[in-house]
Amino acid sequence: MQRLFLGCLALMYSLSTLIAQTGTVSGIVTDMSTGEEIPMANIWVENSELGTSAGYSGAFTLELPLGKYILICSVISYTEITEAITIKEGENIELDFVLSEDGVVINGGAQVEAKMSNKSDNAIDRMKLNDGGVIDGVSSETAKALGASNVATMTSKAAGISVEGGKYVYVRGLSDRYSLTLLNGGQIPGLDPNRNSVQLDLFPSSLVENVTIRKTFTPNLPGNFTGGLVDIQTKDFPDSLEYNVSLSLGYNTNSTFNSSFLGYERGSTDFLGFDDGNRALPESITNNDVQSPSSGDLALLEQQTKGFSNTWIPSTQTALPNMRFGFSIGNQKLLKGGKVVGFNFATTYSTKNTFYANGQTGRYKLTGLANENETLNKESLYKDSRGDQSVLWGTLGNISLRLKKGNTIGLTLLRNQNGISSARSQTGEVPNIDQDFLSKQFSTRYIERSLNAAQLKGEHLLDEESGLRVNWIGSAAFAAQDTPDLTVLEYLVKNPTNNSGFDLYDADINVPSKFFRKMNESNYDTKINVIIPIKLVKDKESNIQIGMSNLYKNRDFEEKLMEFYSNGVGFDGDVNNFFSEGNMNTENEQFVYVEDRTDTKNSYKAKQNVLAGYAMTDYRVGNTWRFVTGARIESAQIESISAKYYEVESEEDKAKYRGQLNNVDVLPSLNITKEFKRKTNFRLAYTRTLARPSFREISAFASFDFENQLIKLGNPELERTLIDNYDLRYEFYPNIGEIFSISAFYKTFHNPIELVVNPEAANIELTWENQDIATLYGVEFDFRKTLGFLGEKFQWWKIGTNITLVESKTPIDQDELSQIRETNPLHSNTRRMFGQSPYIINGVLSYKNPENGLSGSLGYNVSGKKLVLVVIGGTPNVMDQPRHNLNLSVTKELKKNLKVTLRGQNLLDAETRRTYNYNGQDYIFQSFRTGRTVSASISFTF
Repeated sequence: MQRLFLGCLALMYSLSTLIAQTGTVSGIVTDMSTGEEIPMANIWVENSELGTSAGYSGAFTLELPLGKYILICSVISYTEITEAITIKEGENIELDFVLSEDGVVINGGAQVEAKMSNKSDNAIDRMKLNDGGVIDGVSSETAKALGASNVATMTSKAAGISVEGGKYVYVRGLSDRYSLTLLNGGQIPGLDPNRNSVQLDLFPSSLVENVTIRKTFTPNLPGNFTGGLVDIQTKDFPDSLEYNVSLSLGYNTNSTFNSSFLGYERGSTDFLGFDDGNRALPESITNNDVQSPSSGDLALLEQQTKGFSNTWIPSTQTALPNMRFGFSIGNQKLLKGGKVVGFNFATTYSTKNTFYANGQTGRYKLTGLANENETLNKESLYKDSRGDQSVLWGTLGNISLRLKKGNTIGLTLLRNQNGISSARSQTGEVPNIDQDFLSKQFSTRYIERSLNAAQLKGEHLLDEESGLRVNWIGSAAFAAQDTPDLTVLEYLVKNPTNNSGFDLYDADINVPSKFFRKMNESNYDTKINVIIPIKLVKDKESNIQIGMSNLYKNRDFEEKLMEFYSNGVGFDGDVNNFFSEGNMNTENEQFVYVEDRTDTKNSYKAKQNVLAGYAMTDYRVGNTWRFVTGARIESAQIESISAKYYEVESEEDKAKYRGQLNNVDVLPSLNITKEFKRKTNFRLAYTRTLARPSFREISAFASFDFENQLIKLGNPELERTLIDNYDLRYEFYPNIGEIFSISAFYKTFHNPIELVVNPEAANIELTWENQDIATLYGVEFDFRKTLGFLGEKFQWWKIGTNITLVESKTPIDQDELSQIRETNPLHSNTRRMFGQSPYIINGVLSYKNPENGLSGSLGYNVSGKKLVLVVIGGTPNVMDQPRHNLNLSVTKELKKNLKVTLRGQNLLDAETRRTYNYNGQDYIFQSFRTGRTVSASISFTF
């Protein structure tokens, strides 16, 4: 790790020295009418990536090779001007720009207030430079260039970001527990009942303008994030009428046109991302108790058993190409009195098929003492095949009314729908049951997810002379996740040599089961902020901010489990025949029947209310120092009550099924920025944040994890975690689109919540517990540079990379440690935090030539191995191994409004590989490859 760190540091330093190898043109940008300096004006070379931005004082410096250039200077609300210059050998040019105020002209010459676009890389850099805290971000411009189809993939391109399972964002190596996601500044619910975060793959990137990741806390932000706060900004309306239509088709080497693709019977509405009702619990069960085969109504029992979808094993299908379609329209119109109304509507629809046929799934265990065993004992090893069919569509509508200068009201409506059909087949040996037996496992699952959000927000300039202003937002979001039929079936072949001796009900395997899960969650988030400008330094605005917010969320989760048993019906290995309707006829002496094995503790209702207030000041000392400091107070009440709570009587028993938190926390924040010349900042921050347990974690809910073959049990006694954060950052923005930055961070976690093994459980069971303390520290590098300094042919090229190095340490629970040391006496008493990667690397080489309309990018990313599963006893924990990912995208503008794009994704076909490592040898927990994808798209704008 140390050598990697020093090597990266040396590489970054050597690359940064390239910035200083050119001549300069420098000057100041001022306002014609007032003579005051204009900060953050953009100065760039016409038809080039070369450029820079003025600093807070209006001063700029631009380094250029020798030659003739046309410089353009622009800033929002001012008229753009150009100047022709010639840079000669040994000459440094001084050039000042004087700009006059302007507006956007529409409808016959009327002027309206201009708005700033935030969809480009330059806009993200401007935000990073001007913000009082440490932030990073990804623009829609970058998302298009790198072929990112959703926000999860889009976010992974930012410094210090990795994505787990294609959905969950890990910031600076911290798991998604320590991240928070906002939509246009308002909180939204997650869709996975087992996670504390939002599934970002649900948001198509075509509906998004940018994603920012705030890495330091300021009091005007929610306090429950530590790694990063991810804010998704949806598209705003354009300055004039604009339509866009796009279509993409993709070929995957594993799935497309593969007749062996695993699937199962589709519903009539699967193409819309939701079930048509055929997979749902039959009405005969929702309206009646499941009958007993010995004492109940047998006719009703037969009706109940036959009422289920009778799909138990996957079938083979031919998968079609992946497809994506998008359409958007936007415009703005001038109304009477100078008001302007703008709107934007966008919709997107996509299908995606994922498949692997040669995966492996294994389970290993250390038996005996570690110093007496050179290898792990194999419990099972399966050949694994799986197919997933996903449908995702989304619609976004914005309407905004600009009343007068500084006064805007806007409404945003969002609807996203996702349906995923999964089928899996596993065949393998099970020495833990019998050395000669063969096991066959099958599962089918359908999950539908939806998110509906409505946001009303406003910004108001209350006093033009003093600059007093207020902004507010009211957000309501409703999320649902429904698993109408998760089917699991396993049987043994006791004589595999002659394919006989089938056993569906062996004591060591799971009974044929169907799970039905439903979750609904609502979020209501309201915020108001008041900004009071004060003048401490000439031409440098300082302000005092005060505000309040209230977040209320509730969740209703229900799980039902139905198991299928045989009353004398034999099993000959033909699953479809065993579950035929003829075998469910209760008039026969032998029949198959359903039994309700629902555990009421696995259904719960939960609610949370967080009332917060804050006061902060953003003020300047001298011309170069900036202080953003203050505190936030959050009063939080969380309650989760299991359905089992109402079935027990004693207070002691009730306490087992009710989780509660009631905390009032003061969260201080200090962010200091020292501004140097030429857009260079040094930042220093101390903040305190927190992490609350999720509804799932604080509920007495025991769920079976079929991916990992273990039980996860909630803990109603969990407490919230407090985190002290220390951050340093040096950042330098030499020219437009360029950056060089180094960051360091250190975090101390008090009462961190970690996933631990329950040593008292008979089978493998994990639960969440508070540990005493944990630490995490690391460094980040971010570098982006245009290559024009190498010569004229390279003026359209740009390189960029960001590297994050992280270490963490958390104590192992004492009971768990005692159990581990029974087989491994020398085992350390600490381990890495769950989900933490020791390194994250992103790199990109891009090309964009406005003269011939050709652009492209080659992107690479990898993250280090991380802990994904804690294992009982001395058996090594399961680690997710690094995956090297390489993507290519090339776009050609055929006509002014017509573009064609070719993309290659996962070009290395990197293996997903999770392993136990013992005595230097890897043992497979899970491995598979999903294949390479090549796609072509066409986009038309008019």
